[in-house]
Amino acid sequence: MNRPAPLSQLNATFLREGEQAWSARRLLRWASQMDATLPAEPGPVVGVSSASSAFICAATLALWRRGIAPLLLDPGLRAEPQGLGGEPLFHVTLADGARPVLPEVIQPGDAPDQAADGPMLAPTWPRSHQLAALFFTSGSTGEPTVVRKLARQLFAQMEMELGMLEVRRGLSVLSLAPPFHILGFVYGLFLPLLGGGHAAFSHGELQQQWLRTINARRPDLVVGVPMHYRLLARCAGSALPRATYFSSGAPMPPPVFQAFLERAGHPIVQGYGSTETGGIARRAGLGAWTPFPGLRWMVEEGTGRLMVRSPWQETPE
Repeated sequence: MNRPAPLSQLNATFLREGEQAWSARRLLRWASQMDATLPAEPGPVVGVSSASSAFICAATLALWRRGIAPLLLDPGLRAEPQGLGGEPLFHVTLADGARPVLPEVIQPGDAPDQAADGPMLAPTWPRSHQLAALFFTSGSTGEPTVVRKLARQLFAQMEMELGMLEVRRGLSVLSLAPPFHILGFVYGLFLPLLGGGHAAFSHGELQQQWLRTINARRPDLVVGVPMHYRLLARCAGSALPRATYFSSGAPMPPPVFQAFLERAGHPIVQGYGSTETGGIARRAGLGAWTPFPGLRWMVEEGTGRLMVRSPWQETPE
């Protein structure tokens, strides 16, 4: 499929982060600065550590341009996480408070002003067979491990989910999940980049501000984990604008689902899957799950484990 280069509308606002607005032109200028800061051959993977969605977006575009994949790191880490196989790893990070103690850290220059002039990066998508991004698992079932996502995996899943989530191209997304979390990166950044839309992230805001943003911006898609919806349901005093309210990352407690439905006026669409498998199924209530198209599953006899084969796994076989 022919995909236009990301951020092709240079003067349009692509990203909002709190009160900050980021045009495509401004993001591509920052990406150009980052590209100039990186060493000539930093390796096939570069760690990216920041709570700023603008920084992560610009760094990702700079790395993709070189055929390099970003490894998304929680900026609250205090040491390089295990699971990297002992390979030396460069990191780019933003001096934005708590910073992990990582070797070979590179700090690119400050973000360009909205009206500043300067060179822009010519953005490109990673090729289908190339790594697009790497994430750490949560560690809920063992030591966190690195999961590699090929570009074709993300392309296939996001193209499918544009239809399954009943959102249009050119969509607007509000992500309550941070951009270094797989939920925030894939649905908050990658989906609007692929769908020609725009994104907004909550950055250090309280739930009252989430409600104000939803009412003012009226996004097509709101992305969060059950904790976000617990807080929204507690604060919502009236129905929220129509949108797809999407939750993943943990089981949705039925009382939270019911409270949000009663107070905000909308069901929560739940996604089921993991960092390792990608999405598996969805449901818009508390009933049965609907498997994603093209996915096969079975319950392994004797163990009760769910066995999944899908086109957006790294090894579909």
